Amino acid sequence: MDDHRIKSAARKPATTGFFWLMLFIVFVAVPFVGYLIMPISPLGESATRSKVSRVQSDLRALSLAIETYYVEHRAYPAWAVGNDGENHLLSERNPSYGVPTFMIRSAERPKLATLTTPVAYMPAYPQDQFPPDWQYRIRTAYAYRVGGKYGEGFILYSPGPDLVYDIVPEEDYDPAQRAPSVSLINKTYDPTNGIKSRGDIYRVKQ
Repeated sequence: MDDHRIKSAARKPATTGFFWLMLFIVFVAVPFVGYLIMPISPLGESATRSKVSRVQSDLRALSLAIETYYVEHRAYPAWAVGNDGENHLLSERNPSYGVPTFMIRSAERPKLATLTTPVAYMPAYPQDQFPPDWQYRIRTAYAYRVGGKYGEGFILYSPGPDLVYDIVPEEDYDPAQRAPSVSLINKTYDPTNGIKSRGDIYRVKQ
């Protein structure tokens, strides 16, 4: 009888160790793995698709405002990079700082007509849903540039879900062409390649 009790006591640490191992798997390991796969879960995909739809809607609204501006001014809104553009609050190390966007009014340009002032073609510039500068918690405007020898067209774009700008307007966009260039098409975001695949979301005056 005493030998049986001694053997039972000797087995208890193993049983206790197995119990704690199971607790670790259930409460630590499984949630951690779930956290890792969250970005590609159906819920994550749904959120990304919603943002893509929002970007497309924003670009349509911006295009309409830009065309209305053109009717009255016979030119498209001015564009700029760095401190002269809508993303002037960013620092030079931020990706969006060097990307063209809408020019802002300043002491040097106090009478510059923009999409928001003195006539509000839009109440405010919509903010990009896929800002590559998200880690700095600074709002980022959509990229915008007038193209063509005589400024006869424009391109609006967002880096898309991969948060990387692929389009180089001066190389990929030519409003003189009747259709988007091959290089621009190759840089188009296509969700069928993966919800977070490469490519930009854009809208052009072609």
